[in-house]
Amino acid sequence: MDDNLPLEPIERRRSVRGRVPGMVFTRDQSYTAEDVSAVSLFVRTDPQRFELGQRLDVTMYIRGRRVGCRVEIVRTETAPRIGVVMRIVDIAIDAASALDGALDAARV
Repeated sequence: MDDNLPLEPIERRRSVRGRVPGMVFTRDQSYTAEDVSAVSLFVRTDPQRFELGQRLDVTMYIRGRRVGCRVEIVRTETAPRIGVVMRIVDIAIDAASALDGALDAARV
């Protein structure tokens, strides 16, 4: 190993960055789900419509399959992206399997 190389922290991401093909989030309208992991997702929307800690029942459409779950708003973002981060707090086992399959396909 070269001792002259600068040591920089490496950001490790476990989520799928960008749009996940075949995945749409709906509540009162449809939104594209982005930056999705098995435990959270980012949705581009007006963050002022939501409150931190707010829990919502939502529907995701994953490859044409309807998947219901409960989420909690854990972060709002206004720059550089505008939207909210939702943590999945309750999801059925078969729905979680569908989400995992979609994420595996998106990582390729």
